[in-house]
Amino acid sequence: MPNESNVNAPASRDCRLGHKGFVACVSLVAFLLQWLATSPKWLVHVNWDAASYLHQIAAGNLRWSSPTWTAHAGLQYLYLGACGLARLLGGTCADGFRLLAGVFFAASAAALAHTALALLRSRIFAALVAAFWATAFGTQFLTFTLEDNIVFIFPGVLLLCLFALRLNDWRVRDSFFAGLLAAAAVLLSLQGVLYACLPFFFALLVPRQARLPRRVLDGVAAAAGLVLGIAGFVVFFLAVSSLPWRQSLAHLAARPTSTFPQTGAALAAQVLDMRASLRTIGIATSLHVFQNRRPWDAPSFLVGTGALVLLVQVVIVAAAALWARRARLWDAFFFAVAFLGMTVLTSLYRDVEYAYLKRTDFVPLFVALLLVSFLKVASLSTRGQRLVAAMVGLVIFGQLGSGLVWRAHEAATHQTLDAAVLGRAVPGYHGVPAKGSFLRNFRDLRAANPGACAFVFDFPEVQHGRWNPDLTGSIWSELPRHYVLVAPAEMSRWPRRLEALDPGQAQSRLSGCEWLSEAAKKRLGR
Repeated sequence: MPNESNVNAPASRDCRLGHKGFVACVSLVAFLLQWLATSPKWLVHVNWDAASYLHQIAAGNLRWSSPTWTAHAGLQYLYLGACGLARLLGGTCADGFRLLAGVFFAASAAALAHTALALLRSRIFAALVAAFWATAFGTQFLTFTLEDNIVFIFPGVLLLCLFALRLNDWRVRDSFFAGLLAAAAVLLSLQGVLYACLPFFFALLVPRQARLPRRVLDGVAAAAGLVLGIAGFVVFFLAVSSLPWRQSLAHLAARPTSTFPQTGAALAAQVLDMRASLRTIGIATSLHVFQNRRPWDAPSFLVGTGALVLLVQVVIVAAAALWARRARLWDAFFFAVAFLGMTVLTSLYRDVEYAYLKRTDFVPLFVALLLVSFLKVASLSTRGQRLVAAMVGLVIFGQLGSGLVWRAHEAATHQTLDAAVLGRAVPGYHGVPAKGSFLRNFRDLRAANPGACAFVFDFPEVQHGRWNPDLTGSIWSELPRHYVLVAPAEMSRWPRRLEALDPGQAQSRLSGCEWLSEAAKKRLGR
């Protein structure tokens, strides 16, 4: 894309400093945007899994020595470290979660900006590529709902950026680093298994000038990185776990809860159910493009949309293959095939329908890197570059505006995606109070009553916390000294409990410095 004199010019010290400064600026802007989006004022709600971690850590039930959730084996340690840092700085555990999300969001944006700048030598396009990813609705949804996907997509971002930078001049050590990044993706979430496939797909199947022994060596190096990365985590887990080492190993080897079929026959039936796969892709497309507001309800439309998306991806793969043969550059082909493969594999993951938006969080990332691959070899005139930049800028502007409209609608109607997924009435498991998010409500309550030694609620005010960790996690984070007027035995069945106080003992337990809700006052006859 850039003219030849710029490409071949030696990278001076000033250029390198300018490159680092630009990337640092992108990172800072991304961090500030993520921090603002997860502020109590703008946050829609806390994701179910993240809220569960928030509750357990803020309540002191989850420590460094606690057994880890094997579906996200390494995630709790990042949360624990972030919460500890936030508390040292005078914040709450929720601020630690926000800090962690901000750091990883900023790092992902920085990696994309660095990759685009290194390949295109254009700060404008580097900024546009990072902005396209950051403003895509699939990314904005994760941002406004404090999803842990923002954290565990980062190794995938680094892995794909490594391929973009080194794919046409690949070294054996690159395969090893790719394996390490794949291990990090798997340890942060089992969804990362999809990213773990990419180093082996490249080593063995992507056309390139490498004989079979070199391909095998690349595969072995990637496997070594993957195994060593996971082994290093196992050693760390054994060192910090409170369980004996045999029980610790058995815990890590235990199969996590899964929505996948448990028998071979059921799995084969799921794989062969092409209509369900196409429908899944159609739902994900509807969520990404129409933000759960699409006007069509017919199942045939979703199946047809899924088929069209696959057809478009196949056409992109074919075009990328022809392009690669002519230019002898395999970037676009690699990303196009990997994009198609991840789309097909993800269609087998059929759980809560709104979650398809999270399962396909790789979509904006692949589209961004496909754009970089196109621009790298396209011989565009200055006018053509401006036209492409303007088109991408319009897309970014549209994405940002539509995402903010979605967020405003969610805040105004107090709905979330699962309250009316694709026109269907299903329970709103993540419903929020009229004032806004639970985090905002409880933080505002604490700020308005700085002299309160504790906060007392009546049971009906928090009864939804039995199944909604967003409520209980926010209380423990913002109001660690709290009581709920209810018989302790009634709350003992809760998976994530609050501090129960028997109303009959309230007179003797409360000292008078507590803040009482109106319902609590009525319950106690005050």
